[in-house]
Amino acid sequence: MKLTTREKTLLGILALVFIAAAFVLLLRSFSTRISDKQAELDALTVEANSIRSTIESIDEMQTQIPVLQESTKQLKTQFYTVKRNREFDSIISSLADSSGLTPVSLTISDAENGPISSYYSAGEEVSEEQSGYIWRSEAQFTAEGTVEEMYAFLDALHSDDALRLSSISYELPASSAGSTSFSFTIEIYMYEG
Repeated sequence: MKLTTREKTLLGILALVFIAAAFVLLLRSFSTRISDKQAELDALTVEANSIRSTIESIDEMQTQIPVLQESTKQLKTQFYTVKRNREFDSIISSLADSSGLTPVSLTISDAENGPISSYYSAGEEVSEEQSGYIWRSEAQFTAEGTVEEMYAFLDALHSDDALRLSSISYELPASSAGSTSFSFTIEIYMYEG
C-alpha cells in the first residue's frame, strides 16, 4: 500500500497535532508545579523575613531583660513572699497587740493567683507578666478596743504595703465604759518569685 502525498500530508498534520497536544499537556503539568513551587517559595520568604526581624530585635530584647528584671525586683519588695496562713495570723495579731486591740477572731482564706488591679490605684497599668506572680488572700479580723486603738491599728496596717484594708465595721458598746467591737476585711498580697 502506497500512501499518496495528500495522505502523507494529513498524517504529518496529525502527528504535529499529537505532538502539540502532548506539549500543551506537559506545559500545563509544569505550570502547576511551577505555581506550587512559587507559593512554597513565597511562604518560605515570609518565614525567612519573620526570622530576620526576630534576629534583628534580639539586641532590643536583650536590653529589655535587665529592665524587666529590675521592675520585677521592685514589685517583689512591695509584697510578702508566699506564706502560710499561720504566719499572717501572727503578723496581723502582732499588729493588733502593738496597737492595743484585743483579737477576737481571725479567718484567712487560701491564697489565689490572679490579677492585682485592685492593689494599684486607678489609671496604673499592670501587665499580665506582673499579675501572674501575685497571690492574694483575704483575712476577716474581729477585735475589741477603743477608737484610738483602732486608729493605731489602721496606721500600722497602712504602713505595710502588702496589707490593704478593704472594709471596716464596728458595733458601739451598750454602755460608754465598754469596748467597741471592730470587724476588718484585709487583703493580703504575696509575691512568688
